[in-house]
Amino acid sequence: MEWATKTPHRSFTSAASATDSSSTAAKRVAASLWFSTCSSRALSGPMHMHANEDELTFVLSGEIGAVSNGHEIYAGPGEWLFKPQGEWHSFWNNSDEPAAVLEVISSAGFEEFFKDCARIVGLPTEELLSEMAGPYGPKFDGPAIPPLVKRHRLLF
Repeated sequence: MEWATKTPHRSFTSAASATDSSSTAAKRVAASLWFSTCSSRALSGPMHMHANEDELTFVLSGEIGAVSNGHEIYAGPGEWLFKPQGEWHSFWNNSDEPAAVLEVISSAGFEEFFKDCARIVGLPTEELLSEMAGPYGPKFDGPAIPPLVKRHRLLF
């Protein structure tokens, strides 16, 4: 599969199962799923890389742009963006209208990092994010953000 694949949506089913198994296969079966809205021209987060999770974005409305390993792709309603573990990536609302997405991260557990981030007041530094992310394993590339923000006229 390419780094970011756009595919038309035909059906979508979400199933979550709890397991106390420590096997890698069992952990990869579980995934976190959440709905997110993106303000116009908003960057969703800093350039980052997951050590253990694949990330998928299903676009419900608007146009979403994404970058992974230096490649850019755009998706509209009914299309998926795939950002595999081990690749630097970020995504943003590429339009002047609000957008809505479903985010899927597999394996489950990474959603706890987002809960931690929700408690931040103001714009976090790369150092703070890296410290908070320690237990979850992502890495951040702060210097990659300003050119992306400038090129796409984004807010962050």
